[in-house]
Amino acid sequence: MWDNLAYQWAYLDLGFNFAGQGGVGKSTSMKHLALSWADGDSPELTKFDFIFHVALKDVKKDVPLEEIIIAQHSGLKANKVQPEEIRSILEGETNSKVLLLLDGHDEYKTGQNPALMRPSKKRACGTAG
Repeated sequence: MWDNLAYQWAYLDLGFNFAGQGGVGKSTSMKHLALSWADGDSPELTKFDFIFHVALKDVKKDVPLEEIIIAQHSGLKANKVQPEEIRSILEGETNSKVLLLLDGHDEYKTGQNPALMRPSKKRACGTAG
């Protein structure tokens, strides 16, 4: 099942949205997708240079996306990755293909962080919630 879903997601350019009742596995699916990419278990996801899972419930007002990503990913913090490095990836300066997994859309308050939902031609976006 995961490989089939990963295959479909990997070829979407505009994004996707998981919708459903609470407790059906939307967040688990998003985390599994990110882990499959990190472990190299899903060849279909090799199209992406980076996949970032972002828990929207922890997003604070006016905090830049790159700082949110670093705060939520211990490996980035441990390796002292700077916000400017993440920003250049997200803005397409590195020509990297990025998949943002925005988890908990139902917990996100509209307008809380407008830059977070700004579309980009350089990244795909998936949401759950």
